[in-house]
Amino acid sequence: MKLGKDTFGGIASEGPYDFCCGNLDFALYISFDRPDQPMPKMVDRFVPIWQLVYNGIILSTPFTTTVNYTAQDRASQLKLIEFNGRPVFYFYSRFKDDGKNWMGEGDLGCANETELHDSVARIKRGYDEFRSLSPLQLEFMEQHEQLAPGVFRTTFSDGSEIVTNYGSAPHPYKSRTVGPMDYLLIRRSDR
Repeated sequence: MKLGKDTFGGIASEGPYDFCCGNLDFALYISFDRPDQPMPKMVDRFVPIWQLVYNGIILSTPFTTTVNYTAQDRASQLKLIEFNGRPVFYFYSRFKDDGKNWMGEGDLGCANETELHDSVARIKRGYDEFRSLSPLQLEFMEQHEQLAPGVFRTTFSDGSEIVTNYGSAPHPYKSRTVGPMDYLLIRRSDR
């Protein structure tokens, strides 16, 4: 990895192996667990432990199902934001035909003009959303906590916060409201 980074200026890995973090610039996905599926019985909730250590140092995408996040279910979209992931888009990520689409059910394609137009619109939507979130890629993730059932706050070293609401009702936060199945980005300058 060091040779790759020295040669090309940066290096990425499909996984987040700690032994290569000294050279790693991007990890494609941190977890193969799927936030769109029921959690194992011993798991209460997903906690961004890897991101709490490496956010601000190494870019990452939190789950396999957050690839093509604007084509995925809303919960997977929100997990990318809550865990401060870097969006990645693949055309034809559903390449397995055994029904186990480990990168999620949503996909992008270009088989015809309509499908290409829809796929590019999803990429553009991800780009537009990420523009406001991208500065947090350079900040340390300082804290992640559950504020209420289905409501989480992620706090960053610059004082910014992302509040994510997976519930079916609005959630009041400070002087604002986070809509159901939505998020709120509060930059330090917004306070």
